[in-house]
Amino acid sequence: MGPGLLLRFIPREFVILLAFTALFALLLHATAYGRRLYAIGNNPLAARFSGIAVDRYRLLLFILMGTMAGLAAVLLTGRIGSTRPNIALGWELEAITMVILGGVSIAGAAGPSAACSSRCLR
Repeated sequence: MGPGLLLRFIPREFVILLAFTALFALLLHATAYGRRLYAIGNNPLAARFSGIAVDRYRLLLFILMGTMAGLAAVLLTGRIGSTRPNIALGWELEAITMVILGGVSIAGAAGPSAACSSRCLR
């Protein structure tokens, strides 16, 4: 793929990031699948008692995360133009910082809808 710019200053990877961010925001906030993921993240036992197939949803989520990690690897390889096994060595602190700045709690799993009402499980 190689490094490329749109309108001479916007990296292609940034446009892909925006597209996937919008897609997953829509998935989490406007679908039953997203509401069930929030329910599982808040209390898996209560979600299981509510009739949600917790193991199935976790498996689907791990498949989705693996696919996104693969896509990120392909984009990074295309951006840098080479592959090495230690290409991202030392980027751990940056990754953790981005996750924390993105709003993930260090203390435990709590999404934006931590106080979920009964409509979340429909």
